Amino acid sequence: MGGFVRTTWEEANEIIAAANIHTAKTHGPDRVIGFSPIPAMSMVSYAAG
Repeated sequence: MGGFVRTTWEEANEIIAAANIHTAKTHGPDRVIGFSPIPAMSMVSYAAG
């Protein structure tokens, strides 16, 4: 029903990594980005600094 499921940090990291690899292979590596509502924490701000 789309509810929350408990998991370990290792499994969560594995799922995130697999999703990033799938996105990069399917749509290209420039489609894997990160977003943060805190400007100083975003990858764009970090790269620009």
